[in-house]
Amino acid sequence: MNKTTAFFLLFSSFIGFSQTQKDSIKTTKLDEVIISNKVPTNLTLLPNQVKVITEKQIDFQNFQSTAEVLSNSGSLFVQKSQQGGGSPVIRGFEASRVLLLVDGIRMNNLIFRAGHLQNVITVDESMLDNVGIFYGPTSTLFGSDALGGTVAMTTKSAKYLNEAKNQFSGNVNTRYSSANEEKSLALNLNYAAENFASLTSLSFNDFGDLKMGKRKNHNGDFFGERPFYVATINGVDQLLVNDDKYVQKNSAYKQYNFLQKFAYKTASGFEHGLNLQFSTTTDIPRYDRLTETNSSTGLTHAEWYYGPQQRILGVYSVAKQNAFLASDLKVNVAFQNAKESRHNRRFGNDVLQNREESVNMYSISVDLKKKFEKGELFYGFESYYETLNSSAYSNNVNTGERSAINTRYPNGDNNMFRNDLYVSYDEKISEKTFWNVGARVGYTTLKSTIDGDTFFPLPFSNISQGNFTYSIPRSNPNF
Repeated sequence: MNKTTAFFLLFSSFIGFSQTQKDSIKTTKLDEVIISNKVPTNLTLLPNQVKVITEKQIDFQNFQSTAEVLSNSGSLFVQKSQQGGGSPVIRGFEASRVLLLVDGIRMNNLIFRAGHLQNVITVDESMLDNVGIFYGPTSTLFGSDALGGTVAMTTKSAKYLNEAKNQFSGNVNTRYSSANEEKSLALNLNYAAENFASLTSLSFNDFGDLKMGKRKNHNGDFFGERPFYVATINGVDQLLVNDDKYVQKNSAYKQYNFLQKFAYKTASGFEHGLNLQFSTTTDIPRYDRLTETNSSTGLTHAEWYYGPQQRILGVYSVAKQNAFLASDLKVNVAFQNAKESRHNRRFGNDVLQNREESVNMYSISVDLKKKFEKGELFYGFESYYETLNSSAYSNNVNTGERSAINTRYPNGDNNMFRNDLYVSYDEKISEKTFWNVGARVGYTTLKSTIDGDTFFPLPFSNISQGNFTYSIPRSNPNF
């Protein structure tokens, strides 16, 4: 249990509302599973250890973010440098070595690096149906970046009338937390018809400055007090005394989330879906940087914050049972945009450095599943095309004067294009024995241009590479 939870006073309320149909409708309760065409419904038939965090667990625990849901599940470690953070670590692997999926669409992109990443907070915990944690290499099933494992997040689905029972249903969830003066509100509304369904979800989080615990670790020095902080008054940085040294001054931020899903069944057996997601934050202070000390000025930085972390996702999907060679088919066509930035200024320095990144991702995936008497065959194709725009500048906070500085990534045109084919087969021999085999092959290209050599006088201005990629076929008996 972390310090935020330990000093946590929680108030929450839940209001449900519905318009009941005149005719009674029989419903069937299904076990919660990870919705994916790439894995068997019975997850014990996978060679990997898999942990599922269900919707009931998420609702009952009522944590403040998806990062805290993962951290407090006991299934993996989550690194945090500030409130608005959370970098999943699976068996020592982190960041670009762990694949993040939301509704089967990969979140990993061109700027996923070896350092800590905070992208998981852009998937709001109130919108989650379940989270699947796959331990160990899962590249054959899910593609690159899954060296250490995969975190597959599935959001709530729009329910048809035979699933929702009521034409209109929904809930409102509010939460107040004294540990950081959190004020959160989440709204879900589902409209259900026989062949059409719509789900709308909205949420807002207002996180204030986090208050730490006062009890000292008896085995070491007291850690985490915030005796001083920096404020800029009349254009001059000043070191001020914190009225309450247990309040982590300048750690607050806000977050806004939106999800809209539409589902439609045709008479011919096709199911069409539209999945729209949007998440953004205010500036998120990098708290560990703001507490770095300096012998001459007291604190090293006057400002150090991430700009709004924004994620946009749009997915059109179509699915049909027995659509091709007696295989169930699902096709996803998706667009994503991710925007990140970082801004920092040292104490007493008027120059604020700003570095901004924007990534566009276009993807299409075709997944097929064929059932046999004792086994299941999964096969398909994935194609991803990504572009990156990286820019940087500095500005004087007092005069407004701007000038160019070096970017984090090549400052010209950047793109990556990858195409993969995969196949996986699982067969159950007995109640306690099964085997599986799988393989993935692909080809990836990366191209970048460098616009000028002002900061880095390199002997080239273009970068281009192409690589054949593969996951070695495996055959694993499991007892």
